[in-house]
Amino acid sequence: ARPLTATISVEDKVYDGTTAAKINGLITLSNTVGDDKVTAAFVSGAFADKNVGDHKTVTLSGVSLSGDDKGNYSLAANSITSSASITPAPLTISAVTNSKTYDGTTLAGGTPTYTGLMSGDSLSGLTQTYASKNVLGTGGSTLQVAAGYTLSDGNGGGNYTVVTQTAT
Repeated sequence: ARPLTATISVEDKVYDGTTAAKINGLITLSNTVGDDKVTAAFVSGAFADKNVGDHKTVTLSGVSLSGDDKGNYSLAANSITSSASITPAPLTISAVTNSKTYDGTTLAGGTPTYTGLMSGDSLSGLTQTYASKNVLGTGGSTLQVAAGYTLSDGNGGGNYTVVTQTAT
């Protein structure tokens, strides 16, 4: 059987908490003869891991040949590798409106809210503080997300671009 070289094109993606890869088009086979009818299909495509990174290995598994002339050809393996990148997902953490009687501190009640966290990841230790201990009047006291929260995503927080938003 004549050995074939198989290549694929894989789309870059924004972090989604999974290793799923999106394949562009069909598998390209080289080293076929003339107008022989042979194509390749695959069962699944996956990144080596779910984390953000450039030029990450993507493997298609369960690759098989089909077509009238498939018996004349072979693949070196039932998998094909390529590469693509995973970029950080946006994560927004927002302070929430709160009020208190003056106590000389920046401590604030309420727990910030967030959007964009993927399934399987977690965010803990969210708190907020006033930007100033002073009474600044209605709408003048800014609440901000306090540092010190923990983003657990299996990549030291690197799977996200975090944006914090203030409140009054």
